[in-house]
Amino acid sequence: MKTNKMLVILVIVLIVINITTVSFLWFKDAPHQKRMRSGSSPKVEGFLKRKLGLNDEQQRLFQEARKAHFKESRKFMEEMKRFRKQLLVYSGTNNAVVVDSLFSKLSRVQSDFERLNFEHIQELRSYCSENQQIAFDSVMGSMFEHLSSPERRRLRKKGSH
Repeated sequence: MKTNKMLVILVIVLIVINITTVSFLWFKDAPHQKRMRSGSSPKVEGFLKRKLGLNDEQQRLFQEARKAHFKESRKFMEEMKRFRKQLLVYSGTNNAVVVDSLFSKLSRVQSDFERLNFEHIQELRSYCSENQQIAFDSVMGSMFEHLSSPERRRLRKKGSH
C-alpha cells in the first residue's frame, strides 16, 4: 500500500515538472520578443538605411511605422499566446470540439497577424522611391529567404541566433 502511494506521488510530481518545463519552453520571453516590445531595432534600421539609402524623412517614417506596427503586433502575439495556453490546458483531454475551436481561433489570429505584416511591408515600401523599391524588394526577399532557411531553423533549435 505504501509503495503504491509513493508511486502515485512520484507520478504527480513528474507530471508537474513536465508541465512546468513545457510551459517554460513554450512561453519563455525570448530576446527577439524583448526587441518586439520596444518597437525598434538599431541593427535593422541601420541596415535598411545603408541598403536603401534612406534620407532623414524616410528614416523617420520607417521608425514611426515600425513602432506602430510592433504595438499592433503585440496584441496579436498576446492573443495567440492566450489560445496556446488554452490548448495546453486541453492537451490531456479528448474534447475535440473545444480543441478544434481553439485551433480555428488561433488560425484566424495568425492569418490576421500575417495580413498585418503584409500591410506593414507595403507601407514601408510606399515610403521608398522607385529605385529604392527595387532594392527594398530584393532586401525583403533575401530576408524572408534567410529566415526560412533550413540552417536558420537548425540554429534556432540549438538556441543560437
